Amino acid sequence: KESKPIERRVLNNAEIDMLMNRIKLDHEEKPWYMPSYAVELSVYTGMRSGELAGLKWGNIFMDEKYMVISMSEKYDRIKKEYYMSSTKTGKSRRFPITNEIMSLFYKIKDVQKEYGSYQDYVFSTTSGQVHGKTISDCMRNKCIQIGMEQTKGIHAIRRTVNSRMRCAGVSSAVAASLLGHTEE
Repeated sequence: KESKPIERRVLNNAEIDMLMNRIKLDHEEKPWYMPSYAVELSVYTGMRSGELAGLKWGNIFMDEKYMVISMSEKYDRIKKEYYMSSTKTGKSRRFPITNEIMSLFYKIKDVQKEYGSYQDYVFSTTSGQVHGKTISDCMRNKCIQIGMEQTKGIHAIRRTVNSRMRCAGVSSAVAASLLGHTEE
C-alpha cells in the first residue's frame, strides 16, 4: 500500500487557522448546526468521529475538568443501523478539559437549550443524535469551503493533534493514552 505524503496526512498551521475561522463563521451563521461544533472539538482533542458521536453529557465532568471517552458509534452495514459500542481499543480514557473545550461545551449547551435540542448526547439536534458519518462529512465540506486542494478527514486532525503534542514535548506514552492508541 502506498503511503500518502505527510502534507495529505496532517493539517498545517495555516489550514488549522482557516478551518477554525470557517467553523467560527458557521457558528455565527448556523448556530444550530452541531457537526461544526464536533469538528471543533476534534481539533482540540483528536477524537474519532464515532467517539464524538458517542459522547454524552454524563461523561463530562466540568468541575473536575475532564471527560471520559468510553463509547463510540458504529454502523452495521447489514442491518443498516447505528449502534454504540466501546472505543476502538475497547478501553475508556480520561481527557482533560482545557478552557477552550470548557467554553465550547458551554456554548453547545446554550445553543441546544435555545433551539430545543438538548439531549443525552453532546452532539444532538431536534432530530436526535448526530452520527459520526455526518461529522466526517462536515469536516470534508469545511475543507472544500476553505479551498483546500486535498480534502482531509477527521483522522488527519487526529494525526495533527498527535504531532502537536509530540512537538510540544509530550511523551509518546501520554500522547497515545490521550488519543486512545498504542505508542507505535
